[in-house]
Order: sequence, then structure tokens, then C-alpha cells
Amino acid sequence: MTKLVKKTDNSNTGNPLFFPNKYFIDSAKFYIDSDLFQKVNLPSNFTLIDSDTGEQLDEFKRNSLLIPYKNHKIYIANIKKQLKQGFIDKVLIYFPAKISDNYFFGISKDLMIEVLEFLKSSGRLVFGDSEEIYNQIYVKDLDVKLDFIYSQSRKEEIERFNKILKDCFLHDDKDCHVFNSQKQGFGISTYKRDTGTIKKPFLKFYDKSLEMISKNKEYFHTLSPELQSLIQHNFIYRYEFTLKDRRYFDKFNISNRLVDLHELPQDKWKEIGKYFIEANFYPQIKTPKNLKALTPTELIISNLVFALKEQGLKLIAIKELFLAGHKSRKDKYKANLSFERIVYYVTERNAKEIRENYEFAMYWFTELGFF
Repeated sequence: MTKLVKKTDNSNTGNPLFFPNKYFIDSAKFYIDSDLFQKVNLPSNFTLIDSDTGEQLDEFKRNSLLIPYKNHKIYIANIKKQLKQGFIDKVLIYFPAKISDNYFFGISKDLMIEVLEFLKSSGRLVFGDSEEIYNQIYVKDLDVKLDFIYSQSRKEEIERFNKILKDCFLHDDKDCHVFNSQKQGFGISTYKRDTGTIKKPFLKFYDKSLEMISKNKEYFHTLSPELQSLIQHNFIYRYEFTLKDRRYFDKFNISNRLVDLHELPQDKWKEIGKYFIEANFYPQIKTPKNLKALTPTELIISNLVFALKEQGLKLIAIKELFLAGHKSRKDKYKANLSFERIVYYVTERNAKEIRENYEFAMYWFTELGFF
């Protein structure tokens, strides 16, 4: 087997147009209490009476005032909702990082204040100090992204990584979506943004270069010549995930206030990004501590494991079957050690390709900074 050597080539790390290997906010719903404004000037048909289950983003867009800004749009509406504990009255704003002059740097504090000042100058929101408003913004449906920049020569490697990810997926194949087209490039996503859960969350890996050049053609041509060149002559690979609501923020013990999120250390974002990976994928086959030959019983089970794997059953599902009959914590621990030995020898002896694929996936998870 060819030894994989880490060869990071993020040659544009110092480029002022692009900051790879760092988490940024890509988009969000921004909530602000209406009483923080002196006046909210929105037509009555853009006042949303929220249902008990909460509005979806698409529904919000359909019922929001759409305001063109630079090369994109800002959506704004007034949300009113009666709860047992009181009446909610908030201004809801949505926009993606595409409205920024520094697209790859996401939605920063400066960009948020710039949008507030624009809405103020348009007369839609009447208020005094933008900084005070910014400090009271809370978010939902927060999309976070992490970009990597590679030479085009490594595109084939990453495409293989995407294919292998499907085999590493922990859950039902119908919830893992692989795509590869001339318009979007290649990628893989899990679940859906609006229906994913904390235990089965949405995430996405994809070819951002081709997606921008082909799918977002009009927007691409509004970018500076320097940024267009950077996108055209490099391969940009994006990882993104969504923190939907307060339950997600509580899970990671973080605030959903925008100012706090902007101050969140990159190590914390990395911890969250890794959680989404581990909730969706089984990234490695462990090398057991005990490398003695399999017992006769383990040898029989190893043949069954191999047969099930060949029929398309995932290792994680086989492991669940194997551990199902063990009740006590001690028995499960011993059975888990035994299973690790069996899987190790199965992949070593009968399925070299399986082992190489898992090792390749783990290599790329490490390359991308998750392990």
C-alpha cells in the first residue's frame, strides 16, 4: 500500500483575499428585539405571525421584504409571536456572506454594522448607535464554513475522499447525499438543514471553486479580478455545518448572541466541527492493542463480518449487531475489544481495499485538521 504523506499546500494562506483553515459565519437569521429601535418601518404584509413550530427559512424569505444590497439581497421582516410567557416582537434579518466585499472572510462584526447602517439610511430601521444594536443580536439557523485551498493537482485525491465518506457514513444511506455535476462540482452532504437533529446533523463537503464559477456565475463576475483569478486557478474545498436553534448552542455550551460568536476561539469552532464529523462518520479502523492471532470463534465471526460487509452492511451496523447480546458494561467492553481485533484482521486479510479506503479517509480528516 502506498504510504500517505501529509502534503498541505495552502499556498495562499497569506493572501489578503482569502483566509483558509479558519471558521467563519457564512449566513444566519439575525434576531433583534423590536423595542431596541425607535421605529420599524416595514409594510404590514411583511409582519410574520409565527406558528408554534417556528417558521422555516424558505417561508421567511417568501414573506420578507427583499432589499437589494451590493451584489445580493437582504431579507427583513417583523416577527410577532404569542407565547405562554409573553409576546415576542422581533426584527428578523437574513443575508449571506456574499454581500461582503471580502466573501471568504464571512459575516464579521464590521459587515453586520455595515448592514445595520444601510437599513438605517434606507429608513427601514430607526435607531441611534449601531454598536448597541449589534450587541443585542441573537442568531438561529447559523451556517458556519471552513475553506481549504489546494492546487488543482490535488482535486482527484479529494474527490476520492468524498466517495469514501459515503462508505464511512454511520446511518441510513438515504440520509447521505453524494453529488457530482458539471455545474456544482462534487460533494457530499448529510441529512437536510431544516430536518437534521443534534445526533443526526446536517453537514456538507463540496467543491466551492466550480460551484462559484458555474452555479453562481453572475455573482462570480462581480468579484475583483484578483479574487476571480484565485478561485479559477486553485481548488477551494469547503466544509460547512448548521447550528439550527438554541438546543445546538446549549449542546456546545456556547451563546447564540452574535458578539459572543464573533469572539469564540477557533479551537472551540474546531471542537464543534469535529463533533459534526463524528456524529456522521466512522472515520477509522482502530489498530487493536492485542495483535495475537484470532481465536477459532473470532475467526468464524470474522468470516461473517466480511460476508456482511461485502453485502453492503456498514461496519458500524455490524458492530451494533455484534454488541447487542452483551448486557453488562464489562461484557460490552470485552466484546468491543474483540470486535476491533476481528475488524482489523478482516480488513488486513480479506479486504485490503476497505482498509486502504478507511486509512485514506482518516488521512484526509487529519489533513483537514479534524484529528
